[in-house]
Amino acid sequence: MANRNRSMLACAIAASLGAVACDVPESPTGLHPEGPPKIQQVVMKELAPDATGTLRSGLILAFGSHELVVDTKEHPTTNAAANDQTIRVVFDEILVGNALEEIACRTRMLSDTEACVVPTGFSRVPLGTTPDDIADCAAPNDLLDGLCGGDHAVCLEGDTPCGVLDEDENGSADNTRMIAGQVRIVCGGTEVPLNLEQSFWQPAGNQQVPAGATAESSLGPALILRPLNDGRMPTNSDCNLAFANDVTDKHGIRICAPAGGDPTVDCDPGNVSAFTFKTEVIRMTSSSPDNNGTGVPRSPATISTFWNAPFAPTTVPTSFTVVEGTTPRTDFTAALSPAGNSITLTSTTPFAASTTVTVTFTSLTDTFGKPMPGPVTLSFMTAAN
Repeated sequence: MANRNRSMLACAIAASLGAVACDVPESPTGLHPEGPPKIQQVVMKELAPDATGTLRSGLILAFGSHELVVDTKEHPTTNAAANDQTIRVVFDEILVGNALEEIACRTRMLSDTEACVVPTGFSRVPLGTTPDDIADCAAPNDLLDGLCGGDHAVCLEGDTPCGVLDEDENGSADNTRMIAGQVRIVCGGTEVPLNLEQSFWQPAGNQQVPAGATAESSLGPALILRPLNDGRMPTNSDCNLAFANDVTDKHGIRICAPAGGDPTVDCDPGNVSAFTFKTEVIRMTSSSPDNNGTGVPRSPATISTFWNAPFAPTTVPTSFTVVEGTTPRTDFTAALSPAGNSITLTSTTPFAASTTVTVTFTSLTDTFGKPMPGPVTLSFMTAAN
């Protein structure tokens, strides 16, 4: 990803400032460099039932449309995947990459005891910076002070150049990452932390799909947003996107979202409220014993449940009831798995014979503090002996 991001960032910087000629295709590609930059499509994972009723995760256009995507996969979603989610936000023109990504810096030893270290390890790239400016700040340590300076210097600690991380010595940064806070996913008032290393700006691409590719994976230019913790999102939450004021096109115009993702429809710069989505609710994905199972062994008295989201540990001990026939049992204890998405209930007393056991979960909360919308029940019949 580093080499791809490096070349894309250089082109985006240059294109935004007219430093070099980067192709910005016109009409046949579906790009619209005039007017405000518009969100044209949003690709994300949604949970939907298959022919057997089993929920499956698949890519949809949750905003906008494309001629190569079937109608059933073009719709706003109220069941967006809360796990392994990646959101692809496609625009109708190129944005200024300087406001979206920063480049990796190195540690430079100034003496045996003193080092030059950029506090975050990454540096923003000033507007007007060219690939030559980056190369000057990627120079060997003994040449940095003479080459890396001025308004377009990068990877500085104060006024001292620390140097661009360039271990392959090709004159450009070895890695980039998304700048924190420039693009945000907000769900029910909770900001979803992004994996800044796996999120990136892809200035390449347009509305034409290359041979062998799909529209869902290739439309561009695009922001690819990957939440932390393997793409984890809050459950049962209304979500939207937010952009910093300096995320603009090369004319300094802010992003907007036209109704339905139609680039021919006007929208106000800075207003992206036309795009929203909702995530899936907390749900039990499987259990042992199975729901409605019969002939369940009486001992050991163990009930394991598996869920689509990890839980806040403090909500687990008091989140359940176990009823044997009509008699509540209070001798079960709950253990949460290390991953947080499995709850096992155990008791040293066997189940009664030929009895329906009903387990009800309430008040579970995911790690974002979002509660389950209602009780979830599991029932099974024990063996006769």
